[in-house]
Amino acid sequence: MTRALRRLVVALGLLAFGLAMALGVTYPVLPAALCPGCFGLERLAGGVLADEQGTAVWRRDLLAEIDAAQAHVDGELARPDARRWIIACATADCARRLRVRGAYGLTLSTPIGAVVYLAPGGATATIIRHELAHVAIHAHAGVAASLNGALPAWLDEGLAVVVSEDPAHLRAGQGADRCAAPPVGLVSNPFEFARAAARDPALYTRAACAALHLEAQLGGRAALIEVLGQLRHAVALPELQLP
Repeated sequence: MTRALRRLVVALGLLAFGLAMALGVTYPVLPAALCPGCFGLERLAGGVLADEQGTAVWRRDLLAEIDAAQAHVDGELARPDARRWIIACATADCARRLRVRGAYGLTLSTPIGAVVYLAPGGATATIIRHELAHVAIHAHAGVAASLNGALPAWLDEGLAVVVSEDPAHLRAGQGADRCAAPPVGLVSNPFEFARAAARDPALYTRAACAALHLEAQLGGRAALIEVLGQLRHAVALPELQLP
């Protein structure tokens, strides 16, 4: 290895280390997945890291909800080969240590796996399904697509709403008949979606409708999953066509 190449490798290594440190400071849930004891968490079955202050009943119910939600999402999205950790807080102390505010659930996908965070009160069927749907969607599409906008945020969030069967954003029925609001004013940038949705929660409703329309346009869920898989190969998402 030449001196110049060694310098480049060292520089890239330092850059990667710096980015990892910055992410760890911004999102403590990431280092918590690697060192749960450092954040007052204990390992349970199935990649679940639980608040040490949670009761035995809470832990039992948490694992049961996660198992049921995972089975549901697997049936909906043909579970890809994806590593994931689930960090669940039962107390406000745990949530403060992890510094996640304003969300009952959060999913952060990385090249080595996804970290799902559940806030106190967030271990419900709908929320867990929603976050595990993100894990599957990102695994199908690739982490890069979920970050660079190739996977638009409206599809990522909208499909997660559909898979979670969230009654707050869906009507009863089949296909696009479940739309509770027209798919207008969509947001594609993943970093802008959360801020926009904080101001306008109905953005999730419209995103779910857009996801339903795209699914119908492509010919069903299996075709949509196939298109998600093509995103990791830089194949552009078909343009959404509305009736």
